[in-house]
Amino acid sequence: QSKLISKPQDLTGRGTAAPDPSLGMDEIGLPEDVAWKMYSNFVIRRLVRSGHSAARAKELLEERAYPAKQALDAELKERPIIYNRAPSLWRYSIVAAYPKLVKGKTIKVNPLVESGMNLDYDGDALQLHLPATDRGVADAKKMTLSNLLFSDKARDHLLVFPQHEAIIGIFQATSAKPTGRSFTFKTRGEAWAAYKDGKLKLGDAVKVG
Repeated sequence: QSKLISKPQDLTGRGTAAPDPSLGMDEIGLPEDVAWKMYSNFVIRRLVRSGHSAARAKELLEERAYPAKQALDAELKERPIIYNRAPSLWRYSIVAAYPKLVKGKTIKVNPLVESGMNLDYDGDALQLHLPATDRGVADAKKMTLSNLLFSDKARDHLLVFPQHEAIIGIFQATSAKPTGRSFTFKTRGEAWAAYKDGKLKLGDAVKVG
């Protein structure tokens, strides 16, 4: 029993950061392979508690079968991940977020974390840490950006706010004059494709779905 408990558990990860404005403030884009590795122990535990044997649970995990995917999705929603960019010299350079699975090997982040982590996208790497205990999970949930909006010294002083490209985008979107044209698309991808092809203008009304 002591050997089993003392066995090192791999609850960390690392990857290059890239911006994704479509992510929520408390979300992080986690590569699928990294998620399966970091959450493997918790996925197996959830499968065992649902009635599978330990051996069968491990097989389902290795096959990435549907029950294992369900267990992983449940863990992603309940167990946020802590991430930081070394060196972490103050509390805004180590925050928590709820993972969303993404393709590839790059970690996607909301641009609002840039200033706190002094983060740019020339190859900067992020370290990932997964809380193991219930108390660790509770602490992580208090470390999300939405809980760190205000300064400790003055509650009316924002430390997380849109900057640079985001401000320009908000300005352009709100100041564009309506063109009177309207378009309907089945998916967001179709709308983006039309915009990139020059068929859509900034003031056009767009309905998706």
